[in-house]
Amino acid sequence: MQILANVVELWVFSQAEASPRYLVIEASQEKADAFFGGHRFWQIPGTSVAENDEATVAALRRGLAEFGLTASALWAVEYVSTIFNRRFDAMQIVPTFAAEVLGLPEPNLDAFEYGAFEWADAQRVENLLPFRTHQESFIQLRRYITECSEPLGVFRMD
Repeated sequence: MQILANVVELWVFSQAEASPRYLVIEASQEKADAFFGGHRFWQIPGTSVAENDEATVAALRRGLAEFGLTASALWAVEYVSTIFNRRFDAMQIVPTFAAEVLGLPEPNLDAFEYGAFEWADAQRVENLLPFRTHQESFIQLRRYITECSEPLGVFRMD
């Protein structure tokens, strides 16, 4: 079995409201039909990392730009998942990062990949995201970055 380590997940959040809002995106029906037995699901943005030793911050900014977003701050989330991805028939090692954006911008969505998006509060995120890895990384994000009295500076990447 192949092991891939070229993908990162990215919690995109905004402090524009009274409580943080988190960007969640729903897989399109076309993607679900092609790779996941027709099952749509909510997830967080991600991107691949170029194999030419692309720096992490550069990869995160490029990945955000693919969604038409710009980060005001980037953070490492102290969470790495190991999952089997049936789309690629491989095990993936996936580190998690976070990007703070200003306002609640509308992301550019690749129509094949994504069918909808939402800027959700924490309770809604917990209800929408089905994957254990998202739930566990969300705990770390909230504890140390988005919902604490002061974000833990050691996790700031830029």
